Amino acid sequence: MDVFGYLEKFGKNSFRKSKFKETDSLIFSQLSYIKFERIFSVVAKGRKFVPLTDFLKLEDKQVLFEGTSNPAKYEALWNAVMASRRFSTLQIGLVREVFNVEKDVQFMAMTFKSEDWTRYIVFRGTDGTLCGWKEDCNLCILKEIPAQLEAAKYVDEVVSWALFPFNIIGHSKGGNLAEYAALKMKKRYGRRLKGVYNHDGPGFDKPMIFDQDVLKDLMPKFHKVVPGESVIGMLLTQLHDYKVVLAETSEFFQHSIFYWMIDDSTGDLVELEDRSAASKSTEKYIKDLLDPLPLGDRIIIVAGLFEGLSYGGRTTIYEIFNLSKIEMLKIFGRVFVKYDNSTKLLLLKYAFEFIKFKFAANEKAKTEFIRKKNA
Repeated sequence: MDVFGYLEKFGKNSFRKSKFKETDSLIFSQLSYIKFERIFSVVAKGRKFVPLTDFLKLEDKQVLFEGTSNPAKYEALWNAVMASRRFSTLQIGLVREVFNVEKDVQFMAMTFKSEDWTRYIVFRGTDGTLCGWKEDCNLCILKEIPAQLEAAKYVDEVVSWALFPFNIIGHSKGGNLAEYAALKMKKRYGRRLKGVYNHDGPGFDKPMIFDQDVLKDLMPKFHKVVPGESVIGMLLTQLHDYKVVLAETSEFFQHSIFYWMIDDSTGDLVELEDRSAASKSTEKYIKDLLDPLPLGDRIIIVAGLFEGLSYGGRTTIYEIFNLSKIEMLKIFGRVFVKYDNSTKLLLLKYAFEFIKFKFAANEKAKTEFIRKKNA
């Protein structure tokens, strides 16, 4: 079964009756993609925390789902969450967004509070904005990206004013932020930290930025889960071991936890022994592209590619999906013409790699759509 089946079968028990488990962290991570920030101040009316049920009073609930990667799927998740005893009793608060195109930062965090007073600090992953995707690419350039610094500050502020147990959770980039924030928080908070949950989030380009004693102390509380054909979760250097789980779709689409499979008798994730050959091949392909590049070249490539992708006023990755190969080549050609020959050749090489990767993903999406339609 999937997360919807889990909510239907296991959502009848509160967190007091049935303790928090790894599968619950999947649902928390996806709740972070719902656009609570658009309406939270109106619903909260000055309160730090409000019951999730207060959002049921909204006349237009679509404001919560518009702009997500799959509005229908997130609306279905919301409905399933609110139909469950386990999650509908939660309170939400401390919703914080930082978005700045000039500074390449896309950050969103929120905290949930359960009946037993445990806090669940959740970081949203990358959204559909080019700003968010560029910040992801900056993970292989900067010692620390702005969202990581925001995450560390957020955790410090949330856990410093009350003595409650807490978990830190995130999917995709949000998982990276969860690990970063946990490793950067004050040591004394570690006693109250129950767990850190990273769902298919990337690793770190420079893991030595962390205090190695802190890393050793907190590792038993770190839980990373990746699907069998993981791509995103295998980027950069992993800090610790990870669990591989079964997903009912293929390759890049396994990044969505909506496809991750759960044992219908235990409610635990269905584990695999190892990642697929395709996942390992893609990991090697990306490493072979990135590892030989000096920092200066990485900076030029990221800046140049995103200058091209945003050409003509584009602001979201979804606008890129609809471009043909010829259109993309023309755009990159117009943008790169101003550079010297050596820089131009470097940018074109990686622009071609990006286009090749994009259209391979498009073909796989079509194949997957046909497979599901005929299933």
